[in-house]
Amino acid sequence: MKYKKNIRKKGNLIKFIIVIILFITIVWLIPNIVIKNMDQQVVKRANLQYSETINGLEYNIIDLIKVLQVDNTYAINVNLENNITYSDNIELNASINEYSNDFKYNVQIFLNNSEILSKEIFSENETIPISLQTEGKNEIKIKVTKDDVVEYEEVINIYYIKPYEKQYLDELSNKGIQVHYRQNNKWEDYNKSIPLIKAIGAKYLRADLFYSSVNKGNQDYNFTYYDEWINQATNNGLNIILEFNGFTTKDGESIKFDTEEEFNEFETFINQVIERYPQISNFEILNEPNFQYTSEEDVKNYSKLVELANNSSAKNKNTNIIAGALAQVSETTNTESMNTTDFFNKLTLFDGYKNSSAYSYHPYDGSNLAEQNPNIKKYLAEYKNLFNDYGGFLKNYVTEYGFSTYKENNEETQADKLVQQSVLLDYNDVDLGTIYNFWNIGTDKEAASNNYGIVNYDYTPKPAYYSLKNYYENTNGSEYIGTINLADGLEAHIYDKDGKPKIITWSNIKDQTIQIDYANFTAKDLYGNDIENTNGKLDITTSPVYLDNISTKYFYEAISNTALEKYSEFEEKFATEIASVDGLQENINTLKQYLESISNIEKESEETAKQKMKEHFDLGNQILTAYKEKELDVEYVKLSSMLDMLNEIGDSFEDLVTVTAKTRNPDLENTKTLIDNTEQAINNNNDLDIVYPEKILEFSKELYEDSEYINSLEEENDIKTGLIVSYDLHAKYLADWANTFTNLYIDKYIEDNPVTESYSATSLTNQDVTVTLNIPQDVKITNNEGNNTYTFTENGTFTFEYERRGKTDSKLVSVNYIDKTPPEITNVENGEVYTQSITPNASDEHLDKVQLTFKGQVIEDYEVGDELAEEGEYKLTATDIVGNTSTVKFYIMKEDSTYKIKDSNILNIRPETTVKDFKENFTVIEGYTIKREDTELTDEDVISTGDVLEETDGNKFTLIVRGDLNCDGRLSLIDLSIGRKYLLGIIDIDEVQKLSSDMNTDEETSLMDLSIMRKTILGIIK
Repeated sequence: MKYKKNIRKKGNLIKFIIVIILFITIVWLIPNIVIKNMDQQVVKRANLQYSETINGLEYNIIDLIKVLQVDNTYAINVNLENNITYSDNIELNASINEYSNDFKYNVQIFLNNSEILSKEIFSENETIPISLQTEGKNEIKIKVTKDDVVEYEEVINIYYIKPYEKQYLDELSNKGIQVHYRQNNKWEDYNKSIPLIKAIGAKYLRADLFYSSVNKGNQDYNFTYYDEWINQATNNGLNIILEFNGFTTKDGESIKFDTEEEFNEFETFINQVIERYPQISNFEILNEPNFQYTSEEDVKNYSKLVELANNSSAKNKNTNIIAGALAQVSETTNTESMNTTDFFNKLTLFDGYKNSSAYSYHPYDGSNLAEQNPNIKKYLAEYKNLFNDYGGFLKNYVTEYGFSTYKENNEETQADKLVQQSVLLDYNDVDLGTIYNFWNIGTDKEAASNNYGIVNYDYTPKPAYYSLKNYYENTNGSEYIGTINLADGLEAHIYDKDGKPKIITWSNIKDQTIQIDYANFTAKDLYGNDIENTNGKLDITTSPVYLDNISTKYFYEAISNTALEKYSEFEEKFATEIASVDGLQENINTLKQYLESISNIEKESEETAKQKMKEHFDLGNQILTAYKEKELDVEYVKLSSMLDMLNEIGDSFEDLVTVTAKTRNPDLENTKTLIDNTEQAINNNNDLDIVYPEKILEFSKELYEDSEYINSLEEENDIKTGLIVSYDLHAKYLADWANTFTNLYIDKYIEDNPVTESYSATSLTNQDVTVTLNIPQDVKITNNEGNNTYTFTENGTFTFEYERRGKTDSKLVSVNYIDKTPPEITNVENGEVYTQSITPNASDEHLDKVQLTFKGQVIEDYEVGDELAEEGEYKLTATDIVGNTSTVKFYIMKEDSTYKIKDSNILNIRPETTVKDFKENFTVIEGYTIKREDTELTDEDVISTGDVLEETDGNKFTLIVRGDLNCDGRLSLIDLSIGRKYLLGIIDIDEVQKLSSDMNTDEETSLMDLSIMRKTILGIIK
């Protein structure tokens, strides 16, 4: 940029006319061009009036006219865009038109009111090197004398920015800045701002993607401009939060989504954006929607947008859908908008919690009250509690916070407050914060929203730019630990920076300086300048200072203070629930006693730190177990809320391990296995809507990924081991919670939807019973050949084994009502022939009836226990109530009966006995026929050995004719010969023949039988 001024004046008429023409052109043409091209949103947001803008430009025009009215005799050039340099060495180019050796020219240069150069100029053009010693705004004053008479004076402000020093792990930092990159350069010029943002050390950009600026109609989009700045930002190592905004109708009116057509349009657009920019992880749905979405139905529609975005994000597993971006609207002061709490509540009601990775909000604090930042402290605490009420484990994003420099000359206040507020975001566990704004969006100093920038409209840095740069260099890659008590009235926060404690502190009371002993540490001011120890005292104002080289005891004090404070909040909020879990309060008290004991130590052992971290996270396991055993009766949301607050306390135990761990032995492989198994269980049961464990698991995965990433780095650092170990442990404990919590969902579902069984019979039966396991689709039988049926042939038990939703289970089924045992009939034997009276008996547990038939006729008045004496055929049938039957057929025959019954044979039939004769003499059995080879014999036929007597019920007897071995019904020498050959072993005979040959009925064939047979043939005996 050139700075020119001429001290010689000439009354040249031609030049005067030219000046007048230029004056008219500038005054009338330029303002109109500027106004014409001014983005209406700038005017609206900055609350500018055209007259004010014009007046502002007129002053600049008048200055320009003054330049045009003089000759360019002297010129000082600084070849720096916007007077910004990233080097401490710059050059001034001095030129003197019409230089003459007849005169003595001298240049004198002052840097920040101190003379740094005085030299004579010996040529028309000279280059003058200047060394800048102070980062920030440097005032360079130049005087040129001609023969000791001052002929030229100029003041140039040079903004020196030291190159940002790469910090260990700063790529994991979570702070950023809002920018406004809109097409046609109506707003911020990304070519100018991105280098400045990279130089400051911020790691995130929040920028809006204006739908109206890319939409060409009919879902045809032109992303060229966005491609340009997104590529430039990511190539410079900046992460992007892309805020979907600027949805308008064809007529330019803002769209409030409420029709299916509009939802479809949004879905198509966001699908294309997410697919087009895989390098972007964070997408925020609209900006401050609670100004426009003001009814319950509105919020339902907004939640629909969040759901559509979440569905689209499945294309990139690293995508975060950010809901909310809520403006801070109080419940009473703004009736046209929905207050923040109501909006959040309704958004959660419509599944906003489930469908978003993070909630964002804008807790501005423009106060200058005695207590520093009272509003932002209040807002951050309220939001944290609100998030916890809905289950917690929700990424907490502050996507706008800041301080405007309008009206008052309060740029130094802005520099203080932005650092203070950034620290307070760390204190309140904010996962990501972006300052509003990088660039002043206008020149009107009376408009608040114009002046939130940390650089001016011309991109020259404000003091806040440098204070934030120093803050980023001091905290990027560090671990926030907590608060300490340096002195009354001081706000003091401690970070673990590269394994060493670093304190950021400021006076919490406006206009009051707090003094502490300046001993055993070093101090730097807001901008990183050393504060000398001149009198043994350090004066601390509302401007934050940085303390280094301090004792590690502050680590333990901060851990103790932070954890004890959060334990108190936990006990107060969940007093009833804690009381219902046996032993929980006692375990909390034990951990609190430990925390109190370390508040003033300088070192703790690694083993003790790990053990205490485990004991703390075991409190969560205790709560989950109590819920499983129905000792703790709460909804899932409160269960998650309790775990969320315990996890916040767990951050302090994580810090304890970080500052103590010296042994790098992470159990990353097992942690990953636990995470994967839990994720698989959640995915396999996605119909159960396992929301809260999934949120917990996301936190676990992020910790694991950070631990794995740090472990993979070759670069060493004193904080490296602590972070690897503590992150891994924290990830493991959260994954364990998520796994147990997931199983609670599954167990409850199984309990509410048990596997049932059906029986083919459910009462006493004498049939087989088939049991069918009524299995839903989520059950797989692993035994019984995969069949869900089992048939019981007798009473007993069977266990179905199955898998259900990733869990092995079993179902025991039993049957004890099968009765296949017939009644027992005693005192008589089936087929037996009794020669005297008998008394049969019948018994059974389920005996129903007993029936006696005599010679084929039912004896109606028979009762069990009656004595039977009459000769004949009897049939006793006993039946139980399920139809099991026992039947015994027996006979009573007097001892002098002609025929004998033995087993299934009728013996002692005389040879040549006709059927008629047999029937007349054998009356024990009624109603029978005599057959030979299935042919019924007539009365005249002679009965032969082997013929069969067949009763009407099918019972059969073999007829045995005495001595009839050849089965012709007669006794002859042939039969005698057969018997003799049998006895001699010459031939063999069958059982029927043997019975026939047993003439003396002694149950064997002998010579005696042959003798009786011979005598019978000879007629000696009958």
